[in-house]
Amino acid sequence: MANIDPATLHSLNTTADIVTTLITSNTSQLAAFAGGCFWGMEHLFRRHFDIPHQILDVKVGYANGNSNVYSPSYESVCTGNTNCAETVLISYIPENITYGDLTNFFFHIHDPTTLNKQGPDNVGTQYRSGIYYTTPEQQQIASDLKRLVQEEWLPNDTVVTEIEPLLSFYDAEPMASNIVSKIKTTESSQLAAFAAGCFWGVEHIFRKHFNVPDQIVDIKVGYANGKEDIHSPSYKAVCTGATNFAEAVLVSYEPSRVSYKELTEFFFRIHDPTTLNSQGPDVGTQYRSGIYYTTPEQQDVAQRVKDVFQREWYKDSKIVTNIEPLKSFYDAEEYHQLYLHIIDIKVGYANGKEDVHSPSYKAVCTGATNFAEAVLVSYEPSRVSYKELTEFFFRIHDPTTLNSQGHNVGTQYRSGIYYTTPEQQDVAQRVKDVFQREWYKTTPIVTEIQPLKNFYDAEEYHQMYLDVNNLNLNCAAHYLRDRP
Repeated sequence: MANIDPATLHSLNTTADIVTTLITSNTSQLAAFAGGCFWGMEHLFRRHFDIPHQILDVKVGYANGNSNVYSPSYESVCTGNTNCAETVLISYIPENITYGDLTNFFFHIHDPTTLNKQGPDNVGTQYRSGIYYTTPEQQQIASDLKRLVQEEWLPNDTVVTEIEPLLSFYDAEPMASNIVSKIKTTESSQLAAFAAGCFWGVEHIFRKHFNVPDQIVDIKVGYANGKEDIHSPSYKAVCTGATNFAEAVLVSYEPSRVSYKELTEFFFRIHDPTTLNSQGPDVGTQYRSGIYYTTPEQQDVAQRVKDVFQREWYKDSKIVTNIEPLKSFYDAEEYHQLYLHIIDIKVGYANGKEDVHSPSYKAVCTGATNFAEAVLVSYEPSRVSYKELTEFFFRIHDPTTLNSQGHNVGTQYRSGIYYTTPEQQDVAQRVKDVFQREWYKTTPIVTEIQPLKNFYDAEEYHQMYLDVNNLNLNCAAHYLRDRP
């Protein structure tokens, strides 16, 4: 009944019911470990060991459930009724890596003292700690290492890792296996995935709002939930819309420091979830709004948060955010990572009357000072160019409205680029011309391009002001508008 090479199974002396597409060879052996959510386990094994030199392949799936359970689904396993454990099945080359090395690593990447639990959110028999051996030699090695861990590492706790023969293993659904990312994880971190328009802005604003690495361990931008027969798509391919991938961010977070509910609420606040396949001027299925959950608990939270925002924020508009399991995620090209990296940003007041110094917010709001509300950006040219910053500027607002943005009306809300070098002046004018020609065609862009004559930091409470109870900041979608 097994899909792997029968000769391999025979060499292992196992009668286990193994249904998998795991890659094997005549010299490879099988190892199976359960230590909480299998996504993190697979990711850590793939990152730590050399593939295919040491490990040929890794599959996530369901092991050692009730004898009357065959090919269980993720949903059924999560009920706990099947008694299956979320497990990684590993095909390894004994000549290049020992079973002892694998088992030692397994004990290092999870907590073997918590019964049917890993971290605060993964609770249930499916998250138990287990080593499922396929040979008597593996059984002996696992038992010896467990004893070592108990006596020398954790003498004051009880190691509850079960050591049993591998009786059954079934590959998990494809959604559980197609995450190809270099994202950093920890023993206790979990993964979350969101699509909210252009991924540059989404990554940037998540990093700005949450503490890295205390709350968020790492973020990667990439492509999620596209056509199943397309793997590792390019940015160019995704932009055609033919792959059906969404620009998304994969977030590795610490549940004990920030909840999935907080992440999801923030996601809804930074984009417009009522526009189908578009965010601002960015149009296409790759810019759709989506939440891609990795556990049933995340699915439940996402739906409840969506319902709240529908009821309280968007009463007259339908939220079109898709809530789906994370079926696939591929890191975007390296140059997309940390794309909007900057050294610092200050908000303040620029190019006002020369006889007015250090104006107050209240004074600027009268319009009498002629200051513009502006951001002063300190950036590293080797990481992001002035051209990229200027292009992003044109994407995040409407440069055709004179002295206004949405409901904000007055000279302090005018569109302006204030250059500090002749090179910046030249770049700004050329970018403006491109946007005039290709984006706004017959509608004149009114953005003023002037030298930066003066700039005063705004009051401290305005700095990094992202109190989303008052604003809906659509950084991801490339435009800013008032919250409904």
